[in-house]
Amino acid sequence: MSQDWIAIIESAYRLENDDDLWLDRLLEQAGPLIDHGIPPVAWVYRHSRSRRDLVFARSAVSEGRRWVKLAHAGRDPRLHELLYGEGRCLGTIVRDMFPRLPDEEPKFRTVTAGAAEDLLLAAGHTGTGDAVAFAAYSKTEISVTRQHHKRWRWLGAHLGAALRLRAACRSLSLDEFPVEAICDPDGRVQDARNVGRDRNARERLAHAVRVMDRTRCASRRLQTDEALAAWEALVAGRWSLVEHLDSDDRRFIIAVRNDPHHPDPRGLTQRERQVAEYVGMGRSSGEIGYTLGLAPSSVTDCSLRAQRKLGLSSWTELATFFARNGPRARLAECSLSGNQLLFGSYPRIPEHALRGLTEAERDVLAALLAGSTNADIARRRRSSERTVANQAQSIYRKVGVRSRNELAAKLHGAHGR
Repeated sequence: MSQDWIAIIESAYRLENDDDLWLDRLLEQAGPLIDHGIPPVAWVYRHSRSRRDLVFARSAVSEGRRWVKLAHAGRDPRLHELLYGEGRCLGTIVRDMFPRLPDEEPKFRTVTAGAAEDLLLAAGHTGTGDAVAFAAYSKTEISVTRQHHKRWRWLGAHLGAALRLRAACRSLSLDEFPVEAICDPDGRVQDARNVGRDRNARERLAHAVRVMDRTRCASRRLQTDEALAAWEALVAGRWSLVEHLDSDDRRFIIAVRNDPHHPDPRGLTQRERQVAEYVGMGRSSGEIGYTLGLAPSSVTDCSLRAQRKLGLSSWTELATFFARNGPRARLAECSLSGNQLLFGSYPRIPEHALRGLTEAERDVLAALLAGSTNADIARRRRSSERTVANQAQSIYRKVGVRSRNELAAKLHGAHGR
């Protein structure tokens, strides 16, 4: 089978198949792109607070499935962080995993019993922790080109959006949420509701439908890089485009709301939280823009607003805070009396690390470590934001740090000493 990258995206957005057929079809389409002599494997990774599940493509060979299961059986959380938390779209086990997790190499050699020398891993991440992944074992060490890295970043954005879409709706009713617009193949909007009725939104949708249709034509799909770059994973940070045939076989393109859902009681807007989550996965602003269908300037603005609200001073600090094993990962959200609250579990900080702090500063410190904004702390303490900001600066000075990220790292580091 030839390497048709656009065909994988087309298969990903088909909702008429059940999950098993959907995954089998993706493996069939993606196989030629990653095959290194041993039949590739595909699976969906879903996680919750209590468990992690792997659901394999039925067409994947049993030996490959067994190897992947054994590879996931370890208890080292860094393995799952590397595979899924960082949002990596393409990499090899020899070059990208063994240097960081050296204990994985003897495990890999034992699991494969010498039948494989290397492993290519490719994935699409939802932005909410789940992923659709592919593994291709090889009898020789694998070298990945820069072009393939770039293409898989584009492809992975669509695969993640498609998996997120399938989790939200197994079938679509054109009259109900999350369908917000119906377009003909020429981009004319036939019906719209909610945000889709806005004039600017209709123009964005019309343009995106025309781009998608041009990308899928026989001549353009052969120009792989141009086609992948043009077909963004979301439209206007909100919609996935899905093909629909009515009972008369008339073809329409429907706009389905499919942006990642991240409620955040710390004061971040939904868009700011979406951008921050991808920053925490190590994505560049260009990659985030493609994945969410946002202009680079919008990504920058969202990240800056998130930094300001959380009291962070740089993109790096934002990435650290929203990393899968960062401070944000230790917080749980719940609703109480109509209010969204965050609860966190942190190691008890040694008393000597807090010496010199007043009682008020200790209260503010606890809120800072939980990720609350200055405005939220001020509201809860019935004080002004300026007072909270001054207290925070006093805490930083006494502890010997410059930001809340450094504060968390130093105090929790003190716990382990």
